[in-house]
Amino acid sequence: MALAASGTAIVFHSAAAFIYAYTIYYSFSLVKAPKSDPNLAYAVKAKYLTQWNLGLCGLYFGLCLVLDVRPTRSLYRLRDYIFCSILLPSCIFVNVFLWGLYSVDRETVFSTEIEAFHSKWVNRHSHTLVTITAVCEALLYPHEVPAKRRGFAGIFAWFGFYQLWVLYLGIGERIWVYPVMRILSPSAMTVFFVGCCVVAFVLQTICNIMLRLRYWVAAPRTEECKRA
Repeated sequence: MALAASGTAIVFHSAAAFIYAYTIYYSFSLVKAPKSDPNLAYAVKAKYLTQWNLGLCGLYFGLCLVLDVRPTRSLYRLRDYIFCSILLPSCIFVNVFLWGLYSVDRETVFSTEIEAFHSKWVNRHSHTLVTITAVCEALLYPHEVPAKRRGFAGIFAWFGFYQLWVLYLGIGERIWVYPVMRILSPSAMTVFFVGCCVVAFVLQTICNIMLRLRYWVAAPRTEECKRA
């Protein structure tokens, strides 16, 4: 029989799920891009990795809340796969990517024209809070890390699909998602995309090493909790 989730887990996952659900709602429903600028208006928020990642956070913490209430072994496996293979490295990547480029030249990634209609608290939730909650999740609760091949397949699919989406928008619609892409040559764009993938793979590898250590420390209790 599965052990009941702790009160701390329920409160943490409830708070995270609510915060991300409201942030997604606010961002898509109440934050309006100027229709006069096609680079901002086309596909609205769906063209940003930040929003993909925010949506994944909402789904993940909602799944965690479901498992807190009704533990199910198969859903634990799905939860662990999403978190270890995609969510944790993606949250860190989003944070490092945005604030790294922002510190060098903000106009290349988060221009003043975007900030004019994009709420600051939404920006903080989308780029900083996602990393904080993901790291807290990793430290507080053990996760069983999938095999390397399966893990790499997950992060490759996540970033691969997003890069195809960006290329479609740029080549097919003449809309480059981030300002920095408008000044890159084709060869520089290739290096940029490959570099992003390498960083994502490195982040996933480092995260999985840490998660394995965390899981081994709590392995006996984890197995007991997953028995349904």
